[in-house]
Amino acid sequence: DIAEPASALGKACRYDTSLSFRESELVILLTGAKMRSHTEFEIHTGEALKAGLTMDIVSAIPRDDEFSVKAVDEKLLPLLDSDREKSIVKFTAELLDDSTVSDETYETTKAALDNKESVLVEITSITGYYTYVCYTLNVFKIPPK
Repeated sequence: DIAEPASALGKACRYDTSLSFRESELVILLTGAKMRSHTEFEIHTGEALKAGLTMDIVSAIPRDDEFSVKAVDEKLLPLLDSDREKSIVKFTAELLDDSTVSDETYETTKAALDNKESVLVEITSITGYYTYVCYTLNVFKIPPK
């Protein structure tokens, strides 16, 4: 049964990383936005607000056909104060849009994360796990609760 290991991975991605709650929610919202999962985006909007993101930040995330690295750079990045958050967002947006990141983005993000490559693994894992969640929600047309 795939549900049990998927649930364990979800728990690890959600609660057992070095990212702050706010940083994790940015990664999850970007993933929901790119993957066209309105249910995921709606569920995590509430979580993001609890994590300290503002509605202005959430609303600035480009969604569906509007999602691109350029749109994220122009609309979302100016609203973030922390270089760490900006790097995490840029890394995530590029990963989602290109299925990889450039060497420059990799090195810039790694530097912003105190050269901890393990945090890049965490961001990539959260993005991958929530892509799976979005696919599941989209395929089975699961509405928000």
